[in-house]
Amino acid sequence: MAWNWQLSDWRKFSYEIDHLHHFEDDFLRCSSEALGALRHIEKDGVNLLHVDIIREEAIQTSQIEGEFLDRESVQSWLRRHFGLQTKSTNNLLKEKGISDLLIDVYENYDEPLSHELFQR
Repeated sequence: MAWNWQLSDWRKFSYEIDHLHHFEDDFLRCSSEALGALRHIEKDGVNLLHVDIIREEAIQTSQIEGEFLDRESVQSWLRRHFGLQTKSTNNLLKEKGISDLLIDVYENYDEPLSHELFQR
């Protein structure tokens, strides 16, 4: 299967909305369940969940690029950011970089794209 940008008519992207409704319904149901569950978790528990989600995103995104990060170091940087204790002494710079990037995405996801944003 080709990537969209590899198709000759990629600028004329189209889709069938009827084929997507069940995906949207599943997403809304699952996200509603998750949001409901989060209301019953303490702040540190929610922060730990954020650490886990962002850590996995950092590890998997980097692996796509052929970069294999130290999981403990990524987690340590993320835990510090969310004010959680960490025992790790692994403070690797690559791991700090991806952690900072994904935290910025997490915290500023609704910020309009700008030239300055890409220079961060």
